[in-house]
Parts: sequence; C-alpha cells; structure tokens
Amino acid sequence: MFNSTLDDLGKKYEIENIGFLEYLTRTNTVESLQELDSQRTSLEKGKLSRIRDSRMNALHKSGSSASSSVNSVLFKKPVESEGTVD
Repeated sequence: MFNSTLDDLGKKYEIENIGFLEYLTRTNTVESLQELDSQRTSLEKGKLSRIRDSRMNALHKSGSSASSSVNSVLFKKPVESEGTVD
C-alpha cells in the first residue's frame, strides 16, 4: 500500500513538473530558460534515481526468493534410505 501511494505521488509530481516546464518554455525569458535547464536536469536525475531504486528492489526481491528456495532445499530433512547395506 505504501509503495502504491508513493508511486501515485511520484506520478502526480511528474505531471505537475511537466506543466511547470511548459510554462517556463512559454515564458521564454533568459531566466525561465535557465530555470528550464535546471529543472530538466533535476527531473532526469530523479528518474535515474527511481530507476536505480526500482532495479535494486527487484534484485533484492528476486534474491530473497532465490535465497529462500536454496534454504528450503538445504535444510530439508534428509530422506532415510531403506534397505541399505552396511
């Protein structure tokens, strides 16, 4: 639930930021164009950070499930064989 709320807020932020970037473009002053460059850089850094975080979460989740599978195999009670010859 927390992740979906966070994702929703991230999407809303991106939509608002796009509107702001469009405003800066329409304003077309030296200051607005400087701010536009700054905002685009910040937006790209944020996207890259979210991509990195998503990949890390995916790796962690897949690593956890793989680790659980290995542990379940390693810690199963050994099957006793019948009719072994000593």
